[in-house]
Amino acid sequence: MMPIFSLLNFKAMKNKLKTSLYFLLKIFGVICLFIGIILNFNRCIKTDFIHTYEFVYINQTDYTLKFEVACGLNYYLVILPQSSSDVKFQSEGGKEMANKGNHQNVLDCLLSNSGKSPIFIDATSCVEFFESGFVDISKYQYKMVGKLHIKYTYIFTEADFIDAKPFNDNTN
Repeated sequence: MMPIFSLLNFKAMKNKLKTSLYFLLKIFGVICLFIGIILNFNRCIKTDFIHTYEFVYINQTDYTLKFEVACGLNYYLVILPQSSSDVKFQSEGGKEMANKGNHQNVLDCLLSNSGKSPIFIDATSCVEFFESGFVDISKYQYKMVGKLHIKYTYIFTEADFIDAKPFNDNTN
């Protein structure tokens, strides 16, 4: 038979080991939880922000206007007389929107141009704009709609089409 002192000592050691094991498991659990929170938090931090560019075209003429947009994808925007149409697109960028009111490169991409862009008028005439008019971002009114959202507006008037020339529109 085992002495009582030895049996009590064994139970005390067993309780100490059990307590130490629970303590280590708690520490390990807290460390795992902390690592999980840090890894999850890193995914929530934005490194790229979405910039929204909105181009509104208002047609104050009696003509149906048609011109290519969307960076050379052969998509034509058609604006009926006395109406408007808009094009919105987004791109990734930094925390701030740079060059507020001067996004000529964005407009060039939108209109697929390198300083010129034709507008077809009622499928019978055409006007080409060379580095002025609606291909020049400085001719647009602009408004910051949000911190990363800018809205450009161009108003077509009869004066834009004084030099219209007959043209066979093959873009239908």
